[in-house]
Amino acid sequence: MYYLVGLIGDPVRYICYGVPGEYSPSPPSELAGYCQWLASDAGDPSGKGFWIMYQDAATGKSIL
Repeated sequence: MYYLVGLIGDPVRYICYGVPGEYSPSPPSELAGYCQWLASDAGDPSGKGFWIMYQDAATGKSIL
């Protein structure tokens, strides 16, 4: 398994993490309340994609 990590802002304000998966109306229980869905293909929003989580780079707090 793999995941994605990215930085947003200059200077960095947020760290984002992407966990690959399949769409479902509810996120995996481990990620509930901490993520949002981002489809890999905008033409197929219910297909494969990533559950994306955001973290404030200064405080470490999760942001939804």
